Amino acid sequence: MSRHPRLDGRGVGRLLADFGHPLPTVPTTAAVEREPRLFPPTPRHGPRRPDRGWSPASAPVSVWRMTSDQAPVLWPFVTSPAIPPRGAQIGIDYLSRTSFHVDPNGWVLDETIPVSNPNMITFGKPGMGKSATVKAFLLRMLGFGYKALILGDVKDEYEPLCRAVGVTPIAIGQGLTARINPLEFGPLKLGWEHLDPAQAQERAKVVF
Repeated sequence: MSRHPRLDGRGVGRLLADFGHPLPTVPTTAAVEREPRLFPPTPRHGPRRPDRGWSPASAPVSVWRMTSDQAPVLWPFVTSPAIPPRGAQIGIDYLSRTSFHVDPNGWVLDETIPVSNPNMITFGKPGMGKSATVKAFLLRMLGFGYKALILGDVKDEYEPLCRAVGVTPIAIGQGLTARINPLEFGPLKLGWEHLDPAQAQERAKVVF
């Protein structure tokens, strides 16, 4: 037996409902099913298992510092390429992280690009890839109809490139049969006998 007698009375909710004033009920919400993950969760340093890309250090990230006035303009912190993607693809643009293309003659002919001279110079520390960059540029520009003239190959590094595209280099040096005649007219002498004196003098200015 229970020490306390059981009281079968009406509660507050039942009492108010009997007088026509039911208490408001809290609507029940249906459980939302979570979408399956597209990729399984991965630790910051990668899975710590062999051949799974684990790294003892976090991946390097770019740090940007700006004022609240600059942030709305720079978001999402990516700049557009400075020049159109035309010509030989050489590398990656440091600012926009997009492909960087080189077309000096195309830059000069395009009025929207402020370039007035197609000449280029490559310089850098030894072993930084200057020669490899120039050879890659020459090879890729051949596909756009350009022709390359290599006046000297001191390190014999352009000869394999020439032979790869079906060109036999002209070797000049002591004991070799090839010679250079600075007074040779070359293609300029074609049809020379049919030129009038004024035209012949105009061609001669190219040599003399």
